[in-house]
Amino acid sequence: MLERFIAMSGTVGGILLNHSNAPPTIEASEIAVRKEVVKILKPFEKVSEEMCSDKYVSASKAIPIIMCLERVLEKTDPSHDLAI
Repeated sequence: MLERFIAMSGTVGGILLNHSNAPPTIEASEIAVRKEVVKILKPFEKVSEEMCSDKYVSASKAIPIIMCLERVLEKTDPSHDLAI
């Protein structure tokens, strides 16, 4: 949902500018925070898809996936408080 919102934010912002009774749009800095959050959550999405693809997930599969997830998250360096 956040990915789609980010992709459409420019279009939605342009449309909202043309309507005087439209709700306020979010600022560019807020979009940057959301992009960072999406970047952090993306590995969790992949892990969820992998874990849910099987009817039963064995520990032999779960442990390596969790270790890979930890390595990926260690490489992220979020700069916004919300992303941290």
